[in-house]
Amino acid sequence: MKRFHLGREARVEDWLVEAFLGEIVDACKRHGFSLSHEDTHGAFIVEEYDEGNIQWLGDAMIGNSVNTAQGNVITRESQGKET
Repeated sequence: MKRFHLGREARVEDWLVEAFLGEIVDACKRHGFSLSHEDTHGAFIVEEYDEGNIQWLGDAMIGNSVNTAQGNVITRESQGKET
């Protein structure tokens, strides 16, 4: 899935980010909780599991600090290979 990268101001596909978010979703399902957020300020809110919160998490953007430089973006072809 391509996500908007704030630092590059472009949509990129980063399989490490996808794996990370997938593990969060798995943990939410396993524990019966999900994360929500009141607004863009403050902390996350731990809620009972709610599919709407999971969908919201799925819309995550990639922050400036995540290194997805042109040669470092992981694609399906390079998955499992050092990039």
